[in-house]
Amino acid sequence: MIRTAVDSSVLLDVFSADPVYGEVSLKVLQKCWREGVLIACDIVWAEIRPRFDSDEALLKVTEKIGLCFEPLEQRSALKARIVFSRGIAVFIESIFNTSASWNLPGNFELSFP
Repeated sequence: MIRTAVDSSVLLDVFSADPVYGEVSLKVLQKCWREGVLIACDIVWAEIRPRFDSDEALLKVTEKIGLCFEPLEQRSALKARIVFSRGIAVFIESIFNTSASWNLPGNFELSFP
């Protein structure tokens, strides 16, 4: 079973029905959900909480989509700089290389339970 850590930007795209990234983010979430477990750390919870009227509303949605809370350990937080640095490098590449594109395989039609 694959455990996929979900970033707040992906969740916010879906929760706010973002016109640019909402559909792509939903398809990626659905694919990851089918392959295993979706997890989000305390930072993600803090970043998405303002989108909801109450803690209960957030918990209801996260339970519905099967998003599990997994607090970040100090060691993991320190290693996250590697991924963050790579993300910045990819972002900078995309600014200077317009050939970047989103190619998602298959059809990801799925409703969360």
